[in-house]
Amino acid sequence: MFDYHLIFQGLSQNYFYHSFGINEKIFILKYIMDIEQQHSNNLILEQEILREESMLPEAMTKQIDDGVFIEESSAKKLEKLLSLKECSYKERLAYVKHLSELIQEIGEDAITNLNLIIQSILEDADEVKKSFIAQMKQLQEILQTPLLIKQHIIFPLMELLKSTNVDIKELAGRQLVWVTPILSDVDRGNIILTQVIQMAHDDNNEDNVKTAIKLFGELAYVFGQELSESFIAFEILSKGEDPKQPICKEAVLQIANVSAAVSIDFMKNRLLPFYQRKTEDRSWHTRKACVDVIVKLAEVQQKENLEFATQRMIALLDDQNKWVKQGAYKNLGKFIMLFENDPKPNEKLLEYYLKMVDADVRELEQDNEIVIDCAQYFPAVLIIYKKWPLMQKVFQKLIVHKDKRVRLPLASSMHELAKVLGSETAYNDLLKIVEQFLLDQADEIKYGVIQNIGKFFDYIDYDKRETLIDIVMLIQKDKNKNNWRIRELIAKQIGHFAQVFNEETVFQTIMPISIKLCYDNVYTVRKQAAKQIYSLYEKFQDSERLQPLISNIHGFASSDLYYIRQSFVYMCRNLLKYDSFNIHFLEFLVKLGQDDIKNVRICVAKVLRKYLFKDQGVTKNNTPILRLWNIIIKDESVMVALNIKERTSIFDLSPGKIQSE
Repeated sequence: MFDYHLIFQGLSQNYFYHSFGINEKIFILKYIMDIEQQHSNNLILEQEILREESMLPEAMTKQIDDGVFIEESSAKKLEKLLSLKECSYKERLAYVKHLSELIQEIGEDAITNLNLIIQSILEDADEVKKSFIAQMKQLQEILQTPLLIKQHIIFPLMELLKSTNVDIKELAGRQLVWVTPILSDVDRGNIILTQVIQMAHDDNNEDNVKTAIKLFGELAYVFGQELSESFIAFEILSKGEDPKQPICKEAVLQIANVSAAVSIDFMKNRLLPFYQRKTEDRSWHTRKACVDVIVKLAEVQQKENLEFATQRMIALLDDQNKWVKQGAYKNLGKFIMLFENDPKPNEKLLEYYLKMVDADVRELEQDNEIVIDCAQYFPAVLIIYKKWPLMQKVFQKLIVHKDKRVRLPLASSMHELAKVLGSETAYNDLLKIVEQFLLDQADEIKYGVIQNIGKFFDYIDYDKRETLIDIVMLIQKDKNKNNWRIRELIAKQIGHFAQVFNEETVFQTIMPISIKLCYDNVYTVRKQAAKQIYSLYEKFQDSERLQPLISNIHGFASSDLYYIRQSFVYMCRNLLKYDSFNIHFLEFLVKLGQDDIKNVRICVAKVLRKYLFKDQGVTKNNTPILRLWNIIIKDESVMVALNIKERTSIFDLSPGKIQSE
């Protein structure tokens, strides 16, 4: 409680208080009484919280999921799992959602009764079944042995495949693809393949047939080449001729998966002729399915397969159907990347790529998806074809596109373009584009170009780099003071700038920018900049410019603001590796190791721990640093922050023991 007598006495001695009128004095006293009442209420609330915590009622210690309390004891958890049918829907959903962790907590008793628990789940609502399927990977880690996995995962999944709910069928199929490799060859054949065959020939259920086709394709690599060639491939080819379009489409979508499991000869003689016929099918849905798998198909046995796939891709790019053509153009960039190591990439594909910014192609898609894909793959296409004059017109259209999703990939890859084009072309053609992106209205574009600006500078001739300093200054002039991410990106690249520019430019421009960033009002900017100051120290070694830098660094250590003193500590993180550290900075670091502000002391401790135990290993050559560490670890608040449990002096430990800690 407040002592009002002392408060009134203090106010009566205050000159300004006597200058107030009666209303102002009443307001001040009422304000003080309100604070006292609030303080009193807080004390009462704290006492109530402590009282409730000391009681520890059972309800407060239970795990809660969506308003459902999970029982605390293992026995009660098991009892709940065995009586799921008697629980409410929300309870059943909550317990099944946590099934794997509950089984792990309960232990052997849960595994013994797992059949009963799972049977109850399989008879439950669809959402409960979905939650159970989501637990399969965790359950497999708990069960471990093939016998238990087969009993408690495989058999339930096979049952769930029979569900009339398409989503459950799909989810169960995905899990089955993941878990089947664990089984023996005999079990794969007797359990998995037998049921999948039955589903594939279920003429009364189209969903079963589609699921079976998908499983045939995705499990072909598990069943191996012999079984894939003698049975699975023929099932796919047969279903590909089915009059029901969805079944035919699914068969086409699995051609690439099956191709990866068979021999080259089988693929060329059986699968590729089938695929070619389907690219010419009357149904556009089937041709669209061919587009969807063409990249994956081309990747299979790429050396032998790429020419065939290229001819099919060109045919699909010329398709009369809008959706087929749209899909082909959206896959074109990925397809061209397959020629990365080909000295003679197909020129016809480049012609189609250059059309991606044309109006008639753009109109195939309402949401600019084709143009976005064109921009995303532009650097890769340029690397493969190396035809900048031919591609420059497309580039000019992309960089001024109104959709920032188109401009962003190019802004983020200007350094890659500079690498491909070489110094002279990059300087003449790209430098002005970099400046354009820096003035972009969208912050994402600025971030994209700035995050790799140092790498862009690397590809400009050294004698021209001094003109690039204007770009650094342009970045610094960003009017949005809240745009701290841009300042952080610059801070991270201080070391890069120190290497790119000559000593005079670094001293006159980069150093002032760096020092300013170390004073930034955003913590992460200060920290990133401070960690890079060592690169300036490195640059100015054996130079008269070193002393002004050292004086600037000392200013941080002597600041009245604790967070600025922290910046000095972060500078020391990388300065410690220099032999001259003890001469220039040790005295200041020792003083900050005993700073009045706890956060500064903790910061010193973290930097020293990294230096002693991670970067350098314990060394007795730097005795002052070791002494400072042994002083710091006597500080209780530092011990707690660093999660150090024993205050053992480094001098009492062997280097090997310290390293292991």
